[in-house]
Amino acid sequence: MTGLDWTGRRVVVVGMARSGSAAARLLARHGARVLGTDLREAAALGLDPDAWGGTGIELHLGAYRKEDLLEKDLLVLSPGVPKTAPAVRDALELGLPVLSELEVASTFARAPMAAVTGTNGKSTTVTVLGALIRALDRPVAVAGNVGRALSEAVETVPPDGFLVVEVSSFQLEDIQTFHPRAAAVLNLAPDHLDRYADFDSYIEAKLRIFGRQDASDTAVIPAGDARLEAAVAAFPGRVLRFGGDAVGDGVAAAGGTFRFRDRGRETPLLPLEDLSLPGPHNVENMAAAVCLLAGLGLDPADPRVGETLRTVRGLPHRIEPVGTIDGIPFYNDSKATNPDSLRVALGSFPQPVVLIAGGRAKGGDYGSLSGMVAGRVKALVLLGEAAPLLEEAWRETGVPMLHAGSDLEEAVRLALEAAREGGSPVLLSPGCASFDMFRDYEDRGDRFRALVAGWGGRS
Repeated sequence: MTGLDWTGRRVVVVGMARSGSAAARLLARHGARVLGTDLREAAALGLDPDAWGGTGIELHLGAYRKEDLLEKDLLVLSPGVPKTAPAVRDALELGLPVLSELEVASTFARAPMAAVTGTNGKSTTVTVLGALIRALDRPVAVAGNVGRALSEAVETVPPDGFLVVEVSSFQLEDIQTFHPRAAAVLNLAPDHLDRYADFDSYIEAKLRIFGRQDASDTAVIPAGDARLEAAVAAFPGRVLRFGGDAVGDGVAAAGGTFRFRDRGRETPLLPLEDLSLPGPHNVENMAAAVCLLAGLGLDPADPRVGETLRTVRGLPHRIEPVGTIDGIPFYNDSKATNPDSLRVALGSFPQPVVLIAGGRAKGGDYGSLSGMVAGRVKALVLLGEAAPLLEEAWRETGVPMLHAGSDLEEAVRLALEAAREGGSPVLLSPGCASFDMFRDYEDRGDRFRALVAGWGGRS
């Protein structure tokens, strides 16, 4: 996919956060004439306009102007910008091609790619896969929605290495040639229904990850998901399944042993109790990572794979222990931005927790969590725009509800008071997006971690 000539091409990049900024710089380095635009001002984006002075990139920030699209050849869309944005509507009216940052960055890839999508577990899976590849002494970069944008990382990996990419449904909407050697859909649950007309539209976007694969490629899906089985029924390449008894080739995680099956031959990898990341959801994430490793042509039976599965660390912002206050443990699960991810978090604790939840709702059925909230939550601290919605959804649970408004420090204080009796853990697992109060889920989690550390110092 390399070799496209960008010299002199007139490109407008819409959305100048991490992915958009990286795409703008990548294209400018390859000779494109780039204009970057965003509704937010530089300060809100964390950009220093002076630092862009030598890039040749023109910045128009703080407002949208249709004239920015005139006499352009292409629009590159950052994943956070919806298709309903005026810039996208106007570009389509003007006949401009609209491509995602993922699509554009992938054209510069020299190394094969593994791509991971799904509602939950993406970041953990790509992190584990990156660790497995590094353990086998192969160059690798982990990019996409986790950490670095693909546009920033794509040229750092030589042909004998691998690019591991976390991709969202938003990024997959506007791909044309994106072609991973191994691709996984981890799971499907209602999410981003504020952006999609219905659940089927969301699923359709996710399944585009398999669209350009051919007979030499590998698709990875969870065992027993009828929708995904139907999606790969006519898949021309290899299909690997993970989880449970994993019918066919792939990774089974039952009977106390992690096992890899390849063309009917089964190889035990390690006891499930030796996996470093706790919880059934992480067992599935690690199983998917091993399937992807095999899809890239690497050997899951290599002893270094098992050793890495014993030692790999979890991610920040995903049920991350961040300290104690007066002996009460606090956990940061800021990456839980939808009801299904919140469900996973609550199921990871053996005892009831004090839950801090809320933010900006993205759709999804919060009422479906009522039974779990009633059984696994000692007290609720509601935060942000979605507080009234969550209160209504969980009113019948009988769980005490406390309101922190838009003040995360107040949420920590209220949670601490509620947790003192009995020493329940405090869990920040918002079940909502962060954009009503924070730059992103990482900013929210970092602020929570800092508040806990600071409060612990005062205890």
